[in-house]
Amino acid sequence: MKITDISLRRPVTVLIITIALVVFGIYSYLNMGVERMPNVEFPIVVVRTTMEGASPAIIDNDVTDILEARINTIEGIKSLSSSSYEGRSVIVVEFELGRDIDNAAADVRGKVSMASGSLPDDCKDPQVDKYDPSDRPIMNIAVRNDGRTDLKTLARYVDKTVTERIQTVKGVGGVQLAGFRDREIRVWLNTDSLESYGITTKEIKNAIYNKHVELPAGRVETGNKEYGIRLNGEYESVAELGYLPVASRNGAVIRLRDVARIEDGFEDKRSSSMYEGNPTIMVQIRKQKGANEVLLSRLVRQRIEELNNNAPVGTKLVVVQDNAKFILKSMNGVFWDIIVSVCLTALIMFVFLRTLRATFIAVITIPVCLLGSLSVLYWMGITINNMSMMGLSLAVGMVVDATTVVMENITRHRDMGKSPYKASAEGTGEVAFAVIAGAATTLAVFVPVAFMGGMMGRFFNSFGVTVSTTIAISLLISITLTPFLCSRILGRQKVTPLQIKMERPFIWLEGKYRSTLEYSVSHRKVVMISALALFIIGMGLTKILGSEFFPSEDQGRLTVRIELPADSSLETTERVTKDMVKMIQKDPRVAYTYGVAGSGSGQEVYKATINIELIGRTKRPKASIIMKALREKLSAFKDADLKMGTWGGSDITLVIQGPTSEALAELGDMIKKDLAENARGLVDITTDLQMNKPRINLSLNRALADDLNINIRDLSDELLTWFGGDNSGSFNSDGYRYDIRLRAEGSGRDNPAKVLNTLVTTMSGQTIRAEGLVTSSLGMAPNVINRYNRQRSLEIGANVEGISPGEGIAIMEEVFRKYAEVGTFTMLPSGDSEDMKESFRYMMIALTFAILLVYMVMAIQFESFLHPFTVMFSLPLMTVGSFGLLALANLRLSVMSFMGIILLVGVVVNNAILLVDFINQLRASGMDKVSAVLKAGPLRLRAILMTTTSTMIGSLPVALALSEGGEFRQPMSVAVIGGLFTSTLLTLLVIPVVYLIFDDAADKLKRRIARYRAYSRLKEQKSNLGGCVNEK
Repeated sequence: MKITDISLRRPVTVLIITIALVVFGIYSYLNMGVERMPNVEFPIVVVRTTMEGASPAIIDNDVTDILEARINTIEGIKSLSSSSYEGRSVIVVEFELGRDIDNAAADVRGKVSMASGSLPDDCKDPQVDKYDPSDRPIMNIAVRNDGRTDLKTLARYVDKTVTERIQTVKGVGGVQLAGFRDREIRVWLNTDSLESYGITTKEIKNAIYNKHVELPAGRVETGNKEYGIRLNGEYESVAELGYLPVASRNGAVIRLRDVARIEDGFEDKRSSSMYEGNPTIMVQIRKQKGANEVLLSRLVRQRIEELNNNAPVGTKLVVVQDNAKFILKSMNGVFWDIIVSVCLTALIMFVFLRTLRATFIAVITIPVCLLGSLSVLYWMGITINNMSMMGLSLAVGMVVDATTVVMENITRHRDMGKSPYKASAEGTGEVAFAVIAGAATTLAVFVPVAFMGGMMGRFFNSFGVTVSTTIAISLLISITLTPFLCSRILGRQKVTPLQIKMERPFIWLEGKYRSTLEYSVSHRKVVMISALALFIIGMGLTKILGSEFFPSEDQGRLTVRIELPADSSLETTERVTKDMVKMIQKDPRVAYTYGVAGSGSGQEVYKATINIELIGRTKRPKASIIMKALREKLSAFKDADLKMGTWGGSDITLVIQGPTSEALAELGDMIKKDLAENARGLVDITTDLQMNKPRINLSLNRALADDLNINIRDLSDELLTWFGGDNSGSFNSDGYRYDIRLRAEGSGRDNPAKVLNTLVTTMSGQTIRAEGLVTSSLGMAPNVINRYNRQRSLEIGANVEGISPGEGIAIMEEVFRKYAEVGTFTMLPSGDSEDMKESFRYMMIALTFAILLVYMVMAIQFESFLHPFTVMFSLPLMTVGSFGLLALANLRLSVMSFMGIILLVGVVVNNAILLVDFINQLRASGMDKVSAVLKAGPLRLRAILMTTTSTMIGSLPVALALSEGGEFRQPMSVAVIGGLFTSTLLTLLVIPVVYLIFDDAADKLKRRIARYRAYSRLKEQKSNLGGCVNEK
């Protein structure tokens, strides 16, 4: 080849380019961002709205429905879901992938703005945000306090010092506080005093608003100066605030302290955090988009160390969770996987090539290719993550494929007595076509992978780009650097006793293969029937594999999500959570726990989360085994719905749509009960809808209210202030402002009947009790009202134990059909279940296009429509190996194993290409086809075994999953190794047979066509002859 000749004549150019690849690769590696998964922008917009004190029914009807009606008119919406909680609405808008997310978010903001005028006056402005996975906390820091620092000092330190100092760290996107209660000036209203004085909370709020205030009062202008005027009418201390006049009765001034107790306290407790079962404040850190998580973690830890040096006495910041810890372990695991792969590949190369010099030439291409790939990835903005590093680790065995083919052929030419230079030039030229064809087919596979549809396409983009780049560089090196090094380093052929001994197994193997090939060629039907039987067995194995979305990773962390009955108080939730923590911490495999009570999406107090950090990986069994044991122990808490996992979500999530929340709740309870009694491998079965949320319903005596001319909004505000609390101003302390909040004393609101004691003023100025004006009744209401695509919905989730998620979905659908009325209810996949089905569909499309592209590439390279079909027969031969080894390893058909099968499409054909190409070369030199087949097989055996073994051995460390996070990468490597093993063994026998069958068929077809044409010409000649006779 011309490029090979240039590389042989210009060694300096080759060396400079090689050194440049290495140098730029090292620089890129040191400067690339590090994260667990690629930074993918999700086409999701979230709209959050709050309306304090409103029930789910009111939120759904007056807020959610109005916003959804407007948002639903936007083009390109894939799904629209919402949840209406008490006082809170959350709407999730998922767009089609082709829609620009920034434009979509702008459209949502526009529609929300248009709908805002139709929302209730008490409703706060909706908040519209793009969904970003980086919004999840990457670090959790517990603030430990031994009691020597009072709570006010601690709260101020955390809020004003810790938060502000951490926010200044480069890469921090935000800081949230869980279990934190800010300082608040509490005005606890004495309901008896209010009634005796005839004072309403409206009067008190107006008094605070008008008399405890700091206002501007204009300016004074002189000839030389200008003075601003500020009227400071605020009370300087909490004690002085008690003297604020709130009303006048019979000439006497009623002060705030006469009707209320003023306390310098904290916000109402609606959630709490705990670390090892003890109360704490949890500092949650989010990263900026694209920030290097490992670097950010290091910088935050440095800042924490500084803060601990100046913390109040008895206070310490402790990092309880850090994503960077697992990322570092996982990336280090991949790094060592690559190192081990390189060493194993070097050993294989030495066994096949039999000299250290040849082995060095083959192995040196690996770091050059990998570092060169890192340069390209850095230039493209791709980070070091699970996908890109997985691509590099799998590419280790593949990058030497082209080099080994070239090396093996150069060695064969050198054994003929040729000079190193001539052997390098002629040997490379002879196999260049096959090498380019093999690399082109592999690259063709990753075109549909890199541009695969769906969200998985975006995740696998960096994987496809990584492998494609590495293979392309390896191809270039194999026809430039490799022949150059061979011409300079191999030197003269010297046969040593060790080489003779190492050669003997190959000579024996070639002899055995030659006799087996001769048998196969003479018994073609037996070979084809056997191949067909193995293919059928392979496809049959798919039915026992089961399917899942992604393999579960052992990150050394478990999550327990707890949901108690909806009527549970925060105190009950805390007590149950602490009891669970005590039980969990008795397990010696648990390092520590931390969590939050009151952790629901709608800030529900009956939900909690416990995060469990396990001891070191080498000192314990798999996380799934520990999770199963803990699940059995925690099942003692009968009233709690538990959801356990390695990351927090359910393995299966399905959405049921129906007419009403009541009907959905009834159906959900029946399905849940059936699945619990006949689990069949399903555990942690939960629904998100309960109809047991206690509600006090107040009915208005409309006639009396109209007669008294009662302002209903005033009555509602009074009820809200008495029983929920309401802010009425702010208090200045040391430059910071804290809310002043009014609420009735506990003794005035500890019984549902006391709602009737609320005071309201008539239009005539008379203050009366609400008793008689309203009547109360107790009832049950839904804890949440969900909608999916504008219809009422319920979400049911479950984890699997001993079965695959795919089998679990089938079981849940069967139970749904058992109880659901046809036409009234529908069930749809959601969450991971929806993503799995969508991803498998896109991957089937990618697999189809990969096969088509491989065929097209080979058709162009062979300039034949027939030979690519011969090569493509190697694809079915991989199924029994891939699916069989997955079954033996107890792995399921997941996105990762599916990707391994797609990758195999471009790899397994390379062996057949080598074989068919050399057969064609021998036939072109004048050899008959059977002789060419029998000669090409043994001559190409070593090259085929070398490339296959190097790829399999290079994938072995990943397949063993010995490193952190290896479970995620394992299925892909297992599928590759299994498929390569059976495909290679069968390719060596089946492809020659298929080649002869196709060629014989082609010959027969040509003979028939030739006979038909001869017959046609003869017939035409007779016709012409008959015409001439007639003319005479």
